[in-house]
Parts: sequence; C-alpha cells; structure tokens
Amino acid sequence: MLRSVQGGVRADYAYEVHLHDEGTSRVTLTADCQSTGVLWRVMWPLVRIAIRASDAKQLRLLRATLEDA
Repeated sequence: MLRSVQGGVRADYAYEVHLHDEGTSRVTLTADCQSTGVLWRVMWPLVRIAIRASDAKQLRLLRATLEDA
C-alpha cells in the first residue's frame, strides 16, 4: 500500500496483480481518497477528476517500466 498526502487530501493506493492469460497480467489500482476542510469538500468533484487522470498515468508508467525490464 502507498499513501499520498497533499494538503487536505489523503489517498491510500493498493495495487493488485492478477495473472490474466498466459504471459500477461492484469493490474488493478484501488484508491481510497479522503479530504478534510470545507474548501476540499467544495472542490472534491474537480479533485476527483484530477486524481483519476493522475492514476491512469501511473498505470501507464508502471506498464512501460515493466515492459522495459
């Protein structure tokens, strides 16, 4: 598990790797995000979009790293 804290937002990330077909795997990323403070609660819909975009990038980078290894 990986934890990220930025301002009033805390995100706990869990990566799971499952064998999919012969020679391939499927990676699942689960993010449990929480925020504190009124400002974060108001901005939460935008923060959620930003987190989703960032998380998708993490999975692409992980794939590229593993394929280059």
